[in-house]
Amino acid sequence: MNIDEIVRKFQQLLEASWQSVECLLPLTGEGEDLRLDWLQANWEIFVEGVIRLYPEYAQCFVEFYGEGAECNGASSRVWEPDAEATHRICCVPKDGSEVTDLVTGRSIEPQDLDFFGFGNPDRERFLILHPPFNVVVLSNNEGIDFIVRLEDVRFEIQSL
Repeated sequence: MNIDEIVRKFQQLLEASWQSVECLLPLTGEGEDLRLDWLQANWEIFVEGVIRLYPEYAQCFVEFYGEGAECNGASSRVWEPDAEATHRICCVPKDGSEVTDLVTGRSIEPQDLDFFGFGNPDRERFLILHPPFNVVVLSNNEGIDFIVRLEDVRFEIQSL
């Protein structure tokens, strides 16, 4: 399994389990923090953990998912909260060209953009955390976010 397949399996996990997450963890106060913890815990298990099964990534720690966890104070991780990220997940266009930012309609080159998380744009193109998780949120080093279609990108891993 390659990095793209691993991250897409995580997206499928979100799709399959989100209804239960919404029922168990209401989107208020503590429930919202627990949702972030759930997302990060599953990211560490199903993405980082699987990546670490490959010998070349045995010591890999991936940047946190979305906003990261809230359960360990200053750390955004659930397990091994003192670990520092050694790798990042990034996106490249599937066809090798550019992708379109769904908010601005402009073409972007996502090579220098970090993967932030999955989402679903509502009618006003605001991002909501609800299935279908069919868009990818990317962010640049200036803190600007871009939203692109999941089907337009491929996931890769890079050393930090």
